[in-house]
Amino acid sequence: MTERKMAGLYVFLLLAWWGGWLALDMWRIEHLLTDADKWAGFRRDILWCAGSAALSLFFLMTGPNKKFSAYALSVCLALIVPISVAIVAGSSFIHWEFDVPMFLMMHTCAGWVMTLVVPLMTFFSARF
Repeated sequence: MTERKMAGLYVFLLLAWWGGWLALDMWRIEHLLTDADKWAGFRRDILWCAGSAALSLFFLMTGPNKKFSAYALSVCLALIVPISVAIVAGSSFIHWEFDVPMFLMMHTCAGWVMTLVVPLMTFFSARF
């Protein structure tokens, strides 16, 4: 594959990951929160996701090992999505009950971890 195709595949996976996470975040905000300006947190999450994806794409395009980096990150993102879904969903349904506080905490933790991990993984895999 050419570098352009690899970058396109990586961007597609990033959009799929962040799109899924933001859709879950939107559902969480709409159905579980009741404060007056509940969308302020969602707007903040969109900015964090966009910043993380832009930083990750910048690291991918400026690194010397673009092809290896795109392959490695494609595999990692493909593994991270089901693992994150399993952790968030599994920890929310402990004892076959929907535990709302646990769901909110795990969803937030999964988002923050991925916001930090994806650009760092891109940086290191593109450099070494």
